Amino acid sequence: MFEEKIKELVRLRMMFEDYKITYQQAILNVDNSDAGNNYKGSKGELERLETEIRQEAESNFKATGEKNPHPAVEIKEFPIFTYDYGTALDYASRELKVAIVPPSLDKKVFEKQIRALPEEKIPTFIEVTKVGKATIKKDLSEFLNN
Repeated sequence: MFEEKIKELVRLRMMFEDYKITYQQAILNVDNSDAGNNYKGSKGELERLETEIRQEAESNFKATGEKNPHPAVEIKEFPIFTYDYGTALDYASRELKVAIVPPSLDKKVFEKQIRALPEEKIPTFIEVTKVGKATIKKDLSEFLNN
């Protein structure tokens, strides 16, 4: 499923880097030259394909739980916390005083502390949803001849 897209991504990244070097050398006086247009066009094409691969990997992860749909693509999970602010403030005032900035709750500190807890220690009033974000390896040279 990903093999052809990864090969295309390798090709586009290499082409983009070539155009980028050419563009940078000529940027002062040839911004609207073929090199500039090639650079801008390949950058847009590269971003489009990377976004497509990430979205496809994330959709695949949601459907199957697969974290490595291709050796060049990895899904990293991040927790999203949903909770009632008042309940969280009350809990933090008793259990996580570091997350209290009188008279309010510091959400960043609170969620960082919750994230550090073992799953079984997370208070029941907090709903944890894991969201997968796809990353693509920067160095794709190993996929050139596959």
